[in-house]
Amino acid sequence: MRILIASGFTHPQIGGVSSYLETLQAEGLAAGHSLDIVSASDIPRYRTLMSKGLAAPKALVNRNAAWHQLNMDRVRSLALVIQRQLSRQSYDIVNAQCVWSCAALTMAKVREIPVLLTLHGYAADETAAFARNEAERAYRVKVMRELERLAYKSAHGILTVDGRIAEHAKTLGAPSGAVRVILNRPDSSFQPALKQGRSAVRKEYSVSEPTFVVLCPRRLVPKNGVRYAIKAMAFVRQQYPDCLLFVAGEGEERSDLEKLARENGLADVVRFLGSVDRGRIPALYGMVDCVVVPSATYLNVQEATSISALEGMAVGVPVVASAIGGLREIITDGETGILVPEAEPTALGTAIIKLATDALLRRRVTDNAAAFVKAHAANWFGQYQSAVENAINRFSEVSL
Repeated sequence: MRILIASGFTHPQIGGVSSYLETLQAEGLAAGHSLDIVSASDIPRYRTLMSKGLAAPKALVNRNAAWHQLNMDRVRSLALVIQRQLSRQSYDIVNAQCVWSCAALTMAKVREIPVLLTLHGYAADETAAFARNEAERAYRVKVMRELERLAYKSAHGILTVDGRIAEHAKTLGAPSGAVRVILNRPDSSFQPALKQGRSAVRKEYSVSEPTFVVLCPRRLVPKNGVRYAIKAMAFVRQQYPDCLLFVAGEGEERSDLEKLARENGLADVVRFLGSVDRGRIPALYGMVDCVVVPSATYLNVQEATSISALEGMAVGVPVVASAIGGLREIITDGETGILVPEAEPTALGTAIIKLATDALLRRRVTDNAAAFVKAHAANWFGQYQSAVENAINRFSEVSL
């Protein structure tokens, strides 16, 4: 089977969607299929610059009009990228990875091929999160909701990476029979065997035994809740001094988070690693003692089935995560990890201390988590292939 993956985001890049696409492509090739990827990275640079140049004067008068132009230019540019690829190669199905690329398929008048839409989050709410004020947010939500409805109507099948996103799609008109949930999974490089290199990697980072190292592998943006991990460390250090927090990721909040660490006397405790090369991430997991995913609800946006959490689980590192969104679908509290209330540093810190001081708990949750991820990964592409076939069948029924 030949599948065209169309993403409205840049690829490759650091982040969950890009990791998902790399894993999907690798699994598809291993199963004997051909998966090609086109993305926003394939949009000619001159079109992006031209779009921004035309929108800039509008922004001085009407920011909503400027944003709308940029948003629709994104769809138009994606449509051209997709049309170009379809003219070069025939495909059995197109798998759009966002509402922008799905809308682009409609704009490109792609009607002779089935479309499967994968939803990684909440397009309207996530786009609105970047608005400057409530009026701008309301406008963006209104526009993006219409784009979502268009995408859900035009797709022959819809995949979501957690149940909450699936219910969201249904409330906006997605047919129940067309929606399937397939949780994310980490790529196959995340294995318990990585722990064998623990000593060597710790030496690279100047960390000795038995220091308890907590890893927070998150982009530094509000919804990822990194500030709560830092505040939790202030609590942890009071009872368990030999503990460090590694923050792997970049983002708009970095300077504020560094300031927060200093203000809490944690300048030597919290280490900001910045963007870590994707090839180095597995080894980093292998040398730490705990992974935290302290996500928080931000303007109605919640964490999906976090790939960072799944990577830790696959390696056999205990994970502490906020009890929100898709995290509740991959972690059973006390069995495959520990769930804590969102935005509560004391609860997060208490869970870290519990893991640091209870070897039996660590062993139980890591063994169970690794088994869960292994079992899920074994059937992951099979579920995806079933969803593809279902979309093709629905397309055939509609075409009759």
